[in-house]
Amino acid sequence: MSADMRASRTLAGIPEGLRTRSERPEALGLGAIAGMRAGAARLARVVWRRRGRLVFRVGVALFLAWLVGLHLFLRAGAHSPVVVSLPFLRPHPAGVHNLVEHAYGTRLRASSYFRDRVAQHHPAFLVDGRAHPSLVEKWASDPTDAKPWVELLWTGEREIERVFIQHAGAVESDEYTARRYVLTCLSPRAPLPVVVRDNKAAEREHDLRCQGARGLRIDFTPNSPGALVRVFEVEVWGR
Repeated sequence: MSADMRASRTLAGIPEGLRTRSERPEALGLGAIAGMRAGAARLARVVWRRRGRLVFRVGVALFLAWLVGLHLFLRAGAHSPVVVSLPFLRPHPAGVHNLVEHAYGTRLRASSYFRDRVAQHHPAFLVDGRAHPSLVEKWASDPTDAKPWVELLWTGEREIERVFIQHAGAVESDEYTARRYVLTCLSPRAPLPVVVRDNKAAEREHDLRCQGARGLRIDFTPNSPGALVRVFEVEVWGR
C-alpha cells in the first residue's frame, strides 16, 4: 500500500474540524497572530484614551495652578517692600566712581514696585546703567503706595559727593517726572537731607557731601494721589 493511500485512510477517520486544522496548521498560527494583533490594537486604544484623559486633566491642573500663582504674584506687588541683591562681579575701583553700579553687588530696597501681566518695573532697573532704556526699564512704585521710597546700599563705608537722577521725563512724558523727593545719606555722620520741592528737570544732579556712608535713601511724594513714581536711573558718585 502506498504512502498516499495510507494517508487517505488515516484522514478519513478524523473529524472534519480537526482534519482542517491538521491539514493546515499554518492557518492556526495566522489566526492566532491576527487575534493577538486585534487584541493589542484594542488595548492600545483603551490605554491611549485613558492616557489622553490623564494628560488633559494634568494640563488643566497645571494651567489653573499657573493662574493662581500669577494672581498671587501680582497681588504681592501691591505696596509690599522688596529687596534685591545683585551679583558681585568686580570690586570698587580707587578714585571717584558710581558707587551703585550693578557690577559692584549693589543691594536695593524699595517700598513697592509696579507689575502687571505686561511689564514689571523692578528697582534693579535703577542701576542697570542703560544709556537708552526702554519704557519698561525703570523703577515705578505701586499705585497704592502713598509714600514710595528706595534705598541703594553697598558694603563698607564710602564717601558720597553727588547724586544723579534720571527721571521719567528723560524717556517719556514730562508730567511723570517726580516733583518732590528727599535724599538722605545713610551714615551716622550724615548731613541734613536734600529736600526737593518743585523739580522740573528730567535729569538732575544733587550735591550731597557725606562721609562714612553705607547707602542712599530717596523718599518720594507722588505727583497726585494714586500716581506712580517713575525713575529710570540713579547714580551715586563718590569714593
